Amino acid sequence: MPKITRKQSSRNKIVEIHKFKYTEKLNDILNNKDMKQRDYDWLIKKLENKASLHKILLQMKKRLDDRKGPKRPKTAWQAYLEFFCKENPSKKRKENMKEAAEKWNQMSKDDRQVFIRASNEDKDRYNREKFGA
Repeated sequence: MPKITRKQSSRNKIVEIHKFKYTEKLNDILNNKDMKQRDYDWLIKKLENKASLHKILLQMKKRLDDRKGPKRPKTAWQAYLEFFCKENPSKKRKENMKEAAEKWNQMSKDDRQVFIRASNEDKDRYNREKFGA
């Protein structure tokens, strides 16, 4: 007998809750390759609370559609933070954030240009992937 994975057991639970309502739409969502375990858990929680199934299906479809686009571009601050954390890997994240914020605020605009350029390149990448330009 094959093992039942966590996703399969979640799926069975969902189908048991609403056996005959919206079965086609529900099966389309459950068979979606982009669906993650947290989405199954979210769906089960909503269904167990007896929320409107139609409304839940619309929310779930939106959640899955939002993931299809390219990764959003980094800001200059995020580029700097990534650089700073690579330079100081031994420190804790919280300490790195504090130090990075202090140094970022003390930086001149000329020093920040490197990270602003990196941010602009990432924005260009995002636009190429999103709009094919």
